[in-house]
Amino acid sequence: MTYRANNNNNNNNNNNWKSPGSDQIQNHWLEAFPATHRHFTKNFNAIIEEPEKTPDWLTTGITYLIPK
Repeated sequence: MTYRANNNNNNNNNNNWKSPGSDQIQNHWLEAFPATHRHFTKNFNAIIEEPEKTPDWLTTGITYLIPK
């Protein structure tokens, strides 16, 4: 299974200014630079095809529990 880059903006359902992931990049910036979409697609496909080569920092995260 692989993904292909396209010209459609598939990130419309993402909230732009929510807390960023471990990469510290807001969704807004991922959408704002379509020139990077081809590179993201290539890298995600490489991870799907060979998951053992995925860097450790990409698969770790921190979750904060904030009581209401």
